Amino acid sequence: MKKYILKKSRFICYLMAGFVTVVYAQQNVPSNLITLDSDLGQKLFYESNHKQSYWRLSEFFVSQEGLSWCAIASDVMALNALNVTPPLTVKYYPYSMFTQDDFFGADQLRVTTPAKVYHSGVTLDENAKLLASYGLKVSTRHADKRTSIEKFREEAISAVSSTDRIVLINFCREVIGEVGCGHFSPLAAYDQSVDKFLLLDVARYKYPPVWISTKELYQSMSQGLDSLSNMHRGYIVISKE
Repeated sequence: MKKYILKKSRFICYLMAGFVTVVYAQQNVPSNLITLDSDLGQKLFYESNHKQSYWRLSEFFVSQEGLSWCAIASDVMALNALNVTPPLTVKYYPYSMFTQDDFFGADQLRVTTPAKVYHSGVTLDENAKLLASYGLKVSTRHADKRTSIEKFREEAISAVSSTDRIVLINFCREVIGEVGCGHFSPLAAYDQSVDKFLLLDVARYKYPPVWISTKELYQSMSQGLDSLSNMHRGYIVISKE
């Protein structure tokens, strides 16, 4: 199947593998980042040997439903991509899939509540507990002196190259030149020729998917502390048990 990318102003439609994702980005993308829809961004994607996560995540690519709902949107994409059995809901009955509306069940409410998420989001460790509550195998790494950039690169490349793992990152936007700070999103691909990862930003109203260098990505997790946890941000690698 041919793959087309159509562009009109800043309204971007990605038509890949027969799946359409609509993005409207309202912030200027910093010059150090490469948008997926650009000529270079497309070249990096098609030449990448590490993009298994993209094909699975793109089927379930969603935008977060609230300004502090990025972790839940990322989790929903990951759960669907990993083919975790979702709950039955009135919305799609007799069919089912994970959505941000039905993410919270009894087990997840023991970790946090929708009201708390809307008010202040979640920390890296809280999000790991939310994912674990769905029976997933979860590996959490804070980007501090215990987790080097080399370790991050190795684990992230392995995850985006895999058919049974997803990596979510918790980073600070301002470190990479974007507006804002604490945010969650999944990584979808890696290009070894330029040492950059493809970030599928779940705040699709704000920023499009971008390629970002491993060094800057690691710095966005390691520089500064999360004000809620007083710990470094980091990443989560998840898979089915």
